[in-house]
Amino acid sequence: MKKPFVALLSISLLFVSISVADAQTFHDVTESYWAEEEIHYISDEGIIRGFSDGNFRPGQEITRSQTAVMLSRALNLEGSGSASFNDVDESHANYDAIQQVNEAGIMTGRSNGDFNPGEPLNRAQMSAVLTRAFELEADRSVQFRDLSPLHYAYDEIEPVVTNFISTGKSDGSYAPQEHVSRAQFSVFMARAINEEYRPVHTNETFYGVEGSFAGVQLGDSEQRLVNLHGNPEKTLQSVYGFDWHVYHDDYSNYMQYGVSNGEVVAALTPQGNWRADNDITKGTDQSVVESEYGQPETSILKGNTRYRITNENKGLYNINGNYVTFYYDSHTENTVSSVFAIDQVVEDAYDQYYPDATRHVRDLFEEELSTLVNAMRVGHDLGTLENHAGASETALAHSRDMASNQYFSHYDPNGVGPFDRMENNNIEFRSAAENLARGQVLPIDVVEGWMNSQHGHREALLGHYTHKGIGIAFDERNANRPYFTQLYFTKPN
Repeated sequence: MKKPFVALLSISLLFVSISVADAQTFHDVTESYWAEEEIHYISDEGIIRGFSDGNFRPGQEITRSQTAVMLSRALNLEGSGSASFNDVDESHANYDAIQQVNEAGIMTGRSNGDFNPGEPLNRAQMSAVLTRAFELEADRSVQFRDLSPLHYAYDEIEPVVTNFISTGKSDGSYAPQEHVSRAQFSVFMARAINEEYRPVHTNETFYGVEGSFAGVQLGDSEQRLVNLHGNPEKTLQSVYGFDWHVYHDDYSNYMQYGVSNGEVVAALTPQGNWRADNDITKGTDQSVVESEYGQPETSILKGNTRYRITNENKGLYNINGNYVTFYYDSHTENTVSSVFAIDQVVEDAYDQYYPDATRHVRDLFEEELSTLVNAMRVGHDLGTLENHAGASETALAHSRDMASNQYFSHYDPNGVGPFDRMENNNIEFRSAAENLARGQVLPIDVVEGWMNSQHGHREALLGHYTHKGIGIAFDERNANRPYFTQLYFTKPN
């Protein structure tokens, strides 16, 4: 990002000349006001002023002529241009500032010769003038629900977003026609001048370019990931050796990014905030995927070992050096449900089928399965399930019993079923269900297997329950084949 050196130097000198005693306060800007720091920073810089009654009027819309004044002060513009506007003559209070920003190419008039000095500034115009004033440059495209790349100001909105000066609205829109208040413009100016005021992520509704997972591609830096999305809700150490950075925003925008040595090497989500080639995303027909990529791989060679790939309700492809697995939902006519992408080098380095039977792997799989189930439920407009320690202990005991005694059933060899086990462990419930799985390599395979079931597993996962318990055990006599038990239940009223 480029900034005019003279402008920054003049601001820095101005800041030094203002003592703490001279700092202005405003009756209507309290310490708890959301933009208090930025307003006082810009005021202390001499860029914006309050009113004679001691108020700042933060909610008042800022006009084009007031914007010209602030930019002229911030950039220390001098002299006067010779532009002739129909509605601005030398008697106008802000005549000099309007001429200066016009001469600098920051703000121009209309094609009809008007400047419209009293017109409120909107967010698109704000983006344009800040991009021009501070010579901002974009390093990627941006995406908001209400912003098309064909919008007249798109190319000037990109830089203010990618430089974290404007983040967009919390609902994922940019609202380019919305008017800007004095408080909002103070915040934008503070961020443009001083990077310490810039946030670490935006409110974009990311789909991004092809091969993008919520705006992030495999091979991107960890810093770019953090810049776009902030810090993850949780971090899990994967069986591949990299860390899963889990983002979910209350499970409505779920994404796992695999990060190794400062680089994104994997991505996984059961939701729709991603794109592959030809706009393939969640909900795309399997036939479209196969038309784009052909028939899926049937095996992967790692060193001297070839691992067979079971492609029931999924398809694995090698796309540009990454293994990408598309999972399909048979209940929605085989449309894409989830996606898992991983760098080929990372996958090839994992030279085993099932993971090691360690406490760490068990805890990892249980945590990952728990979050994926909640993400799948929210994706189907259902509430999340709260983990229940007693139910997890009950589920773990059953998984261990199945692995130890070599059976796979809801009923143990003595005929004790899931509801008996819950009652024996003093778990009170009004309604309950149990899902089992065996032999899946990853938790996403377990969830997708249950979602594709024709025997009630889908109904259990998407049932109207409030709590869950998860337990995973490994059969060490059979290459650490995992057993998964998940209980769902609702407590009595």
